[in-house]
Amino acid sequence: MSSFLKSKLKQARDALGKKDWPAAKAAAEQVLEYEKENYNALVFLGLACLELGEVEGGEKAYKQATTLQPANPLAHQGLSKLYERTSQYAQYALSLHTLASLFAAAGDAQRCAESVQRLVELARERGTRTELVAALQLLLPGSELYATLELLPDPEPTAPLASGVHAVQLAMVDSLPTLQEVIALSEKEEDEAVKREVDKRRMRLGAGTAEEIRRAVRKEVGEGSQLPRLYEELLNHPSTSDELRRETERKLLRLKLSSLTAASAPQKPDLLQDVLRMVAGQVLLDIPDELAWTVWAEWRDVERVEDAVGVWKKIRGMWPGGALGRAVRGWFAYMGVELEEKEEGEKEEKEKEKELEEDGYEILLVWPCSVFDARTLNAEQEVPDTCPESIIAHRMLAEAQRLEEDWEGLVRTAERGLDLVKKHEAETGQALPLTTKSLNTELATALVHLHPPKHHPRALRLLDQILAQDPNSIPALMGRGYVLQAQAKWGEAAISFSKVIALEQGKRESAGEEEEGGDVTGGMPLVELEAREERAWCWVRNGVGEKGESGLRDSVGLWDASPLPGIERQQARAWWRLGRCLWESSARYDDAYKAFITSLKRLPSFAPAFTSLGVYYADVAQPPDPQRASKCFQKAFELDAREGEAARRLAEGFAEEGEWDLTEVVARRTIEGEGVLEKGEAPKRYLPQNAWAWKALGAVELQRRAFAPAIQAFQIALRADQADATSWLRLGEAYARSGRQVAAIKALQRAQELDPDNWVCAFLMAEVECEIGRFDAAIAVFEEIAEKRPEDAGVLNALAGAYLAYGRAQVDTGFLGRSEGSFWSALRTARRLIGGDSNFRRLGWKTLCDALYELAVCTTFEQGEEAYEALKDVGKLLQGSDVGKGVLGSLPGTVNVAKSLGKGADGLVALKLSLLGCEYRVALTQYDNTGLSSAWFDLAIGLQRLVSLLPVTDEPEPYLKESLRCVKEAVRADPKDPSYWSALGVMSLEKSPKLAQHAFLSAIQIDNKDPVIWTNLGFLYLFHEDVELANQAFLRAQTLDPDQPLAWAGQAMLAARNGDEADASALFEHAVIISSGSMLEASHVFGTRLLEARDMQQSQVRTDRLFLAFSALDRYCRERPTSSTVLHLHGLICEQLGQTDLAERRVQEAIALLEKEYETSEDKAIERRYAVANGNLGRLQLANGKYDEALQSLSTAINLLPQDVDDADREVTILRAQAALGTGLAHFLLNDLETALSALETAQQQVPEAYPEVKGHITLTLAKVLWALGSDEARETAKGLLLEWSVFPLSLNRCI
Repeated sequence: MSSFLKSKLKQARDALGKKDWPAAKAAAEQVLEYEKENYNALVFLGLACLELGEVEGGEKAYKQATTLQPANPLAHQGLSKLYERTSQYAQYALSLHTLASLFAAAGDAQRCAESVQRLVELARERGTRTELVAALQLLLPGSELYATLELLPDPEPTAPLASGVHAVQLAMVDSLPTLQEVIALSEKEEDEAVKREVDKRRMRLGAGTAEEIRRAVRKEVGEGSQLPRLYEELLNHPSTSDELRRETERKLLRLKLSSLTAASAPQKPDLLQDVLRMVAGQVLLDIPDELAWTVWAEWRDVERVEDAVGVWKKIRGMWPGGALGRAVRGWFAYMGVELEEKEEGEKEEKEKEKELEEDGYEILLVWPCSVFDARTLNAEQEVPDTCPESIIAHRMLAEAQRLEEDWEGLVRTAERGLDLVKKHEAETGQALPLTTKSLNTELATALVHLHPPKHHPRALRLLDQILAQDPNSIPALMGRGYVLQAQAKWGEAAISFSKVIALEQGKRESAGEEEEGGDVTGGMPLVELEAREERAWCWVRNGVGEKGESGLRDSVGLWDASPLPGIERQQARAWWRLGRCLWESSARYDDAYKAFITSLKRLPSFAPAFTSLGVYYADVAQPPDPQRASKCFQKAFELDAREGEAARRLAEGFAEEGEWDLTEVVARRTIEGEGVLEKGEAPKRYLPQNAWAWKALGAVELQRRAFAPAIQAFQIALRADQADATSWLRLGEAYARSGRQVAAIKALQRAQELDPDNWVCAFLMAEVECEIGRFDAAIAVFEEIAEKRPEDAGVLNALAGAYLAYGRAQVDTGFLGRSEGSFWSALRTARRLIGGDSNFRRLGWKTLCDALYELAVCTTFEQGEEAYEALKDVGKLLQGSDVGKGVLGSLPGTVNVAKSLGKGADGLVALKLSLLGCEYRVALTQYDNTGLSSAWFDLAIGLQRLVSLLPVTDEPEPYLKESLRCVKEAVRADPKDPSYWSALGVMSLEKSPKLAQHAFLSAIQIDNKDPVIWTNLGFLYLFHEDVELANQAFLRAQTLDPDQPLAWAGQAMLAARNGDEADASALFEHAVIISSGSMLEASHVFGTRLLEARDMQQSQVRTDRLFLAFSALDRYCRERPTSSTVLHLHGLICEQLGQTDLAERRVQEAIALLEKEYETSEDKAIERRYAVANGNLGRLQLANGKYDEALQSLSTAINLLPQDVDDADREVTILRAQAALGTGLAHFLLNDLETALSALETAQQQVPEAYPEVKGHITLTLAKVLWALGSDEARETAKGLLLEWSVFPLSLNRCI
């Protein structure tokens, strides 16, 4: 068998040599049939299949061979060739890497290098950046192939291509270029991976901020990064140049910084030590890497900035134009730090720099101003030109701001610095306790001096924290002393300042400075001088006058003798305090005056000295010099708005002179000087130092009708003094005028408790009671005040207004009888007002005319004689004036009041007197546009109402024309009142739609939230058939006020126009309900539709709806008793409710009115209505048992109706049938059966067959009469009639 296999293998090999691929394949297959795991046969088969194009067969054969002998490269070579030929580059790369490993294991350097070189070339041509990095790393010392590849001979310079692996030979000679290429590729790949992943995650919901995403991605990428190892290899490479080594160190530092910020807390300590070690090495060697020096400077935990002056000098010298270098330059310039000159050539450059360093404070303010975070920079990026993320720059700026006393800026800087420290600790894991303490000290100092004592609670917490860490912290002890001073704890403050003095003395003693007796030492530091002065001032304020005076005199001497620069303010303050001590403790005013003058000599802009001088000139000088005092106060206030005493006296002076604008300016500046406003508003827990300023501001805002600011101002003023009755009173007034009546009552009650005798408080309380509808209580208070102040026109006016408002409220709720009494009371009070102060007569006439206008609703008065006398007196008031000769001169029906009074007093007379009074008001207010416009408007409305009360014989057109003219005059006098424009639109709605629309739109422009105006506009559109616009206007009105009945009535009319009868009835009903029957027209329509619905549906109407209609129409009849239609309608509603007596009276009243109307006009329509009313009256009299009267009424109805009518005239037919039926019933009930029978038979014959339901009713009644006759024949006839008509539904409509 072995000979057979050998022969076949030889045959296959020979065939391969001759490129006879089929024969080779056949021979190999024959061998495999006998020995499936023959390695050579599988290799020959794979090659034959490859050449024959059978790729899958060849790949299978090669793979089987590699499985049998993995270390034999022959099959691997064939498989690699197959992958290369079929362009399977990924598999090709794997096969090349496998071959390189096999050759390396066999020690074949040449063939290993060939595989590696082909692999690198493939990665360059076809692979990704990651695959190329992996291929190149095979050439580096850390590769498993490196030991074999080192056996290659050196490249032959004369024949570089002879070996075939020249590139690998070069890499073996010097691996630095390969290493640099790997690093460059890895850097680019990581940067792109980070950017790609960040962009991807930013699109996710809840992904966090961009910084958080970047850190998370950087952390993930950094965990698998090879760059740190590659950088270390590059640093340790023998061929690395110094320049390349410095560049690599820069990159490694930035990479480690990035890794540190992205690492988790447990990983941070090791990374932090690595970063610090690298930074320390670069600083030690003075390597000019700005980032390294910045980290070294920023991360040093020192208590004072000057503790690292050496570092600052090096940074300034290396990078004078860099961000931190410029900040250091500014700090050096401000603090006056001298620089050492190492070379003579640097002098000229130093002179140039001095020109730039003239204002170090400005440099410090500019450079920490934009975003900088060195830890986020790439290796190629430089430190930017600004350093707002620099902790040390903020510390330098904070120190400068403290010396400049820029407390507000210092708060911002210190808070920002502390935030940066927290951020640094969170990102690096490095604590900076000394830096935190320093910034907390700066912040506490700023909070102590910034608008004291606003921030003192927060400052005290910081100071206690600092003193717990360092009990001898001088800035903290000084700050605590200032806080205790503000709290008036003078003894404790003195102790705190004494500790500072002792500590400073100890420092000087340890430094060898000895202080003799009373000598002033030039070396005493500023803080000790301030502590001595503050301690002495505490003694003064604590009542230890002599000790305090002695201490202040010592302080004055020390300040004046001190050589320290810039202490003029402290000198002036010490002299001023000495003057205050002399003023308060021993009343030595002249000596105090001299001290104040000396204070101003030391510093002419020291505001407290001017205030004290102003008080001296105003209160002490003889004679007083108010003009000079005012100038002193003005100067003090101009210099410092926190001078509360000067501001208060200045405001009082302006108020006495009536300069309210200047008073407001002073109050606002005083408030701003307290530093409490945040975005223009006071904080909720703010306790004012100058409550008077808030009271003054509240009074000004109240006068301007800016109620919300006024309320806030009075509330803040009350925080300072809860027992200030005036502030409570003004607060209640502001609440009341802003519509917050409940709060107003509480505030006014508090004011009344504090000052029970203040009638103004009771007056305002009564006004609020009026506004909330508690008129009885309000009127009682007004009357009580009026008894005590009978000549006070304001009280009388308020009382008259309360009566008038009470009456109107009673009218709205339907209490017309009660309202009459209220209106008479208003009229009497108005007459008292007219007879009093002439300045209030116009108000009195206004109230009198309004009361007379409201009395027009009464047809008769309950107290007729008193009413007559009252109206007669009003007429006498108008005698002798020119009333009746102007506007009303052309309307004789309005002027002849005497004739009307001769017939008695009624509502029409009252209305005419109101019109005459309005005309008098027009003459009275001709130079007052507000009063004039009101007079014209009232005159126009009165004329409109007069038209509805005039007899039918009077022509209404002249009255309407004059009314329109009057309302136009009102608009001219006051074009900003929307009610005037709205009235103009209503009056011109029918005849001048363009003018009406213009008027309504003008009113809306002035007040677009008035639902009445929108409703009137809706009726304009509805009247002129624009349904869509009408609906929009009504909807807007309903949105503004859902309880506006007129808008609901408009919607009902729209529904009726669209044929939605059910919706229309429901809407009319809703309008009646929400108006409580005050909207008479809606009541009329609702009642009419209610009866019509009942007759059409032939069913009973719900009782609650009938009661609603009854109540609404009853009010209509009482307010407008001249409407025969409504009286008749109300009678029919009463009939439905069983109130036949009231129904009979209403119909009789309607008949009386119709009779008068017919006598005047002889109109056929009125005659028909008169007949209908008599027919209904007859029916009601039948129900009430008045049979004879019923016969008379029914007879009248029958006689008025035409005898010969067309059968199509349904109304006349039904009327005659109803009258005939009623006549028959009346005779029947009077036991006149024969006459009843005759009448009913005649009626039955007269009704045509076209009205079976009418004829059925008559037939039913006829049957009852026949049955009552008692004869057998009559009863049989009755039975026949009933059987004949039993199939017809019986219904008889009422007629109106």
